[in-house]
Amino acid sequence: MLSIFIIWLYIAFSSFSYGVLWLEVLFRTNYIKNKILVPIEIILVAGCGVLSIIVSILHLFLPISVTIQSILLVGSLCILWFCKDALALILRAHKDVAGYTLYYWVLLFIFLLLILIHAAQPVIAPDTGLYHAQTIQWLTKYKIVPGLGNLFGPLALNSHAHVLMSFFSFSFFKVKTFPQAWTSLYSYYTAHMRCAQV
Repeated sequence: MLSIFIIWLYIAFSSFSYGVLWLEVLFRTNYIKNKILVPIEIILVAGCGVLSIIVSILHLFLPISVTIQSILLVGSLCILWFCKDALALILRAHKDVAGYTLYYWVLLFIFLLLILIHAAQPVIAPDTGLYHAQTIQWLTKYKIVPGLGNLFGPLALNSHAHVLMSFFSFSFFKVKTFPQAWTSLYSYYTAHMRCAQV
């Protein structure tokens, strides 16, 4: 579970930095007027969307491996450096947690433990063996393969969830990966938002 938690921290860091970039773009183009009103969870989810688009474009030329990880990690650090004023403003606005009760923190901690336990379990979705795991393997080992769907139809399904799962699988470490770590983190984001409304 510790490795899943470390993966969550990396996912949150990457998602947050690219979410800050997206927020900055929306603010500069006047689509939003006040960036401090955007919840952290929305920034994280938007950042994953931006990441999936960037990874998909890079995947045209490279397999989703350590090279793409390195490029996007450097990008995350650059974004946080160049958007440090926006970052400071967002963090200052969300720093005040005094309004949350002990009930909130206990409930959130219980959700965190339950979701961590769920993420450590083997995947039981029937489609995982059929094409999910195969698609992730193709994405991590090869760049875009024209005609892959001719070998097996479901491999041609273009889900950005598969792109993000392969990006966050860390297959280049040659250790057991946790494809549920990414999706279970969204359950935690949802739980955090729901607990904040209680």
